[in-house]
Amino acid sequence: LTDTSMQKAVVADRLIPKGASADVLARDGATLHPTQVGHNQLKAGAVASTAQLQGLVATRDIFPGEQITTADFTRANQPILTQVQGLDRALSVSFDSSHGLIGQARAGDFVDVMASFAAQTSGGATQPFTRVIMRDVLVLSAPSSAKKTGIGGGGSGGSQDVVLRVDARQMQELAFAADTGKVWLALRPKTGAQDPPISAVTLGRLLAGSTPVKLPTTSPKAGHR
Repeated sequence: LTDTSMQKAVVADRLIPKGASADVLARDGATLHPTQVGHNQLKAGAVASTAQLQGLVATRDIFPGEQITTADFTRANQPILTQVQGLDRALSVSFDSSHGLIGQARAGDFVDVMASFAAQTSGGATQPFTRVIMRDVLVLSAPSSAKKTGIGGGGSGGSQDVVLRVDARQMQELAFAADTGKVWLALRPKTGAQDPPISAVTLGRLLAGSTPVKLPTTSPKAGHR
């Protein structure tokens, strides 16, 4: 008798080059998908779910229509590279504990990147300003806690590296901002994040947009509340 029972197997929808990251393929959508195949057509070591491939990279070129087996993917030597492809870049930026959310940001979080500069105006004056330069940037790796400094280990300080996933254009902008200005990270909500229009904040704009504070014309009497 022929065994006609069906089994799940993950199949490639397009060419998967050697070294391709399963995490990136899953992020991009319909490259790998589970399908039903006859038991007698199931390859040895066939993978039944894309979850089994998390953190792995292809060991060979895999062609469209091929079933994926456990021998086709292996653990990556550089895990960060499983999160980038094409125009993506992994860029390490040095932050102090407050500017880089050290101990707060985790791998897998998304952040906005702000940069502050002291620019020179046409009249020669220095004009400080801050602007959001990137949004929805993936944190690839981040320190779990701030460095301890000082006698007895009290306090925190020192610079530590956070690795961000940016594209090839953003890579240059972020490197420039980190070298010539001050860069901040802001954690985004896990879901439902909204983005207002971006505009630079200057001292003049900040003060002009503030509500005036009314000061008393005479000193209050003793005991008055």
